[in-house]
Amino acid sequence: QQTSSSAEIMTAVGRGNPPETRDPFVISRIQAEEAAWATGLSWGDSPQPQVELLRGTEDGEELPLTEAVGVRMTTGQTVAMLLTASGGRATFGEITLEGAAALVFVEDDRPVAWLLAEGSSLSVAGEMLE
Repeated sequence: QQTSSSAEIMTAVGRGNPPETRDPFVISRIQAEEAAWATGLSWGDSPQPQVELLRGTEDGEELPLTEAVGVRMTTGQTVAMLLTASGGRATFGEITLEGAAALVFVEDDRPVAWLLAEGSSLSVAGEMLE
C-alpha cells in the first residue's frame, strides 16, 4: 500500500454476514487535497495481487485524480487495468482512453482483451484497438 506519512491504517475484526461471522477489515484514513484508494482480491491458490494506482496524463501533464485515474492489478502473470477518464480523454503509459472507462487485460505489455463503457475507445501508441 502506498500512503503518506500522515496516513492512519486501522485493522480489526468485525461482524460479517451472518452477524455471528467475524470478518477482518482494514480502514485507511488520510487528509489530503485529493486521494484514490484501490484493493485487489484473489481466491484459492492465486498469488497475492499487487495493486498500483495509475495517474492519467494529457499532453504530458498529470491530470487530477478527479479527472483520470487507473488501477493496475497484477496476480501472477495476469494483469488487469481499470481506467477512468471523467474528462473524456487520458493516457496511461502507452494506452489512451477516450471516453468514460475501460477494463483492460494485458499480456507482454499489450492489451489482449478489453471491455469499454459505451462511447469509449482505446488506442496503444496511437493505434486504435478494435
